[in-house]
Amino acid sequence: MAKKRLYPAIPRGNDQRQIESLTQIAEILIGASGNKLEKAVTYRELETLGITSLLVAAGGKKVTGGGGGDPAIDLPDVPTNLQAFGTFSHVILSWDTPQYNGHQYTRIYRSDTDNLAGAVAIATSIASVYADDTGPLGDGAGYYYWITHVNLNDVESAHHPAINGVYAETSLDPDIALSKLTQMVNSGQLSEYLRGDIEWVINKYATLEALFNDGTGIIERVGNAEGTISNHNGMIFANEENLAAMGIATFGLEDSITLARTDAASWDGVLVAEINSLKAVVYEIDGITPKWQAGVNDIKAAFAYDNGAIAISAQDVYVDQGNGPEGIQTYVEARAGEADSTVAQWAVKSSVASVLDPTDKLVGGIGLWNDGQQVYFTVSANRFAVINPLDNTAEPLLTVVQNSGDPDVPDGVYIPDAYIRTAHIKNLIAQTVVADFIHALELTAVDITGGTIGIGGDAFTVDENGQVEARNITIKNDLGEIVLQVNDVGAYISGAFIENLTVGTLDIVNGAVTATRFFESPTYGPTTSAVTLYDDTISIGSDAFLTVCATVEVKRSGDTTTAYDSVKFIIWLYDDTALVKTISHTELYADAKGTEQPKFLMPVSVAAPITSGSARLKISAQTDGSPVQPFFFKVTGFSISAKR
Repeated sequence: MAKKRLYPAIPRGNDQRQIESLTQIAEILIGASGNKLEKAVTYRELETLGITSLLVAAGGKKVTGGGGGDPAIDLPDVPTNLQAFGTFSHVILSWDTPQYNGHQYTRIYRSDTDNLAGAVAIATSIASVYADDTGPLGDGAGYYYWITHVNLNDVESAHHPAINGVYAETSLDPDIALSKLTQMVNSGQLSEYLRGDIEWVINKYATLEALFNDGTGIIERVGNAEGTISNHNGMIFANEENLAAMGIATFGLEDSITLARTDAASWDGVLVAEINSLKAVVYEIDGITPKWQAGVNDIKAAFAYDNGAIAISAQDVYVDQGNGPEGIQTYVEARAGEADSTVAQWAVKSSVASVLDPTDKLVGGIGLWNDGQQVYFTVSANRFAVINPLDNTAEPLLTVVQNSGDPDVPDGVYIPDAYIRTAHIKNLIAQTVVADFIHALELTAVDITGGTIGIGGDAFTVDENGQVEARNITIKNDLGEIVLQVNDVGAYISGAFIENLTVGTLDIVNGAVTATRFFESPTYGPTTSAVTLYDDTISIGSDAFLTVCATVEVKRSGDTTTAYDSVKFIIWLYDDTALVKTISHTELYADAKGTEQPKFLMPVSVAAPITSGSARLKISAQTDGSPVQPFFFKVTGFSISAKR
């Protein structure tokens, strides 16, 4: 039994029948007529159904879903130059851009130990950079990293580095560090001493007996020791007679100098101490109440015993206007014991009545503390500055301000010029940043002018003229489906609408339809003259076969009993300017005469090879009867072309 043809045969030697056969085949292929089972299926329809995918590569190479690799895809190179940089919450990885054909992505491996066998793949990246969101890891905590390249055939390269991973750790949050430092500094003995009011020497050690029994446990032992303590006291008074003899007028003035020195020795300790006190007093008119006082007090004491030793030196320089002493104390101490480490301390502290509250004291100073474990240098002040000793107009080299009270000088540290090797800054506010390299997770509201932006080496660049160069591009829709992908193999586009497209050479698989163009004319008439319904140029590929299918709508303008409904159509097809085909349809009747406003649709078509790449199509219509009857005309159609 003979098999039935799916499509009609194309006769030879009869242009009109060839056109009719081609038109019928085209209508069957696009599903406009015939059995729907004979309709052609496009790659787009197959892809929409998820049956296959098509990737048209540069140079005409195709990669379709399923089955085997492509010879254009290289084996992946081993990655090079992996680097890792820690931020406060991420580790940023970067590496050299791969240069082989068919690169798909880079796979990242991570381990908390330097052991490749225990590393776990955590992510992939199509760029030459990746940010690992580790979160704050804490001080001294980090990860080891390795990477591999994977090509479009899912072939994976060897690991880089081959053995020891690249280590990186996140920076400790400055808030955490500042919290720890605040507790550490504020709880130290030096800070407590600098914040507390001055314990004036003249009050604490008014007599040597108080010095011996101040409750420290060291000096107290001397008081209980066997032996003899001898005091040598001397007093020098400056009375009114002495001052008057010197030509100084006085009223209620007393100037006293007290000197005391002692030496004590026993079988378990030796103490040597000295107190010097100078004081000047001016009394009120009653001669009893002090009005102004000024003084300088010194104490030096050294004590050595069977379990340790201590030495102190303190000096008070003060004034007193009735609210207690105000001034400066210098204090130096060194002590050691069998059960305790050696401690050395030096401090200078000031105490002055507050301007805001005279009953309160504003205390500040500077100190040095060394306990053999840590050395502390602490400044207790709300303003601290380092100045240029040679230039009184120069900016301070360093200024620390707290509670300035000036809105133009907020609290903080001010440095005109600084050279810093490594800076960990949580929040940076900068007017101008000049840097050789910037590793950042995100840039917001950035206006980049001049220069060139490069991402992943030369994989993606944008220059100051807006020129964009990209090695790999993937664009997805809201559903995450790829609509555009460009890589080393070629380009893939899904569901694209292009309003105007100029293509030098467009190659579709198996020479399928390469161009489709729809055209439609306005309605002409009523007219009894010949009218050109369509005349335009069609651009197609060179050496192509062009087929035009159209429908002419014909409508008589009125009714007559004497006129016939006869019209004729002519189609001209040019290869550039050369006429290659003419098709005429004459004596076409809508209906018998006398029928009111008859109309009909007339299919017309033409086909011919076009070598120049440019075809001109012209379609005209006119009445064809006697007497002449006026008609309306309109044409609608499309053209398709294919490579020969």
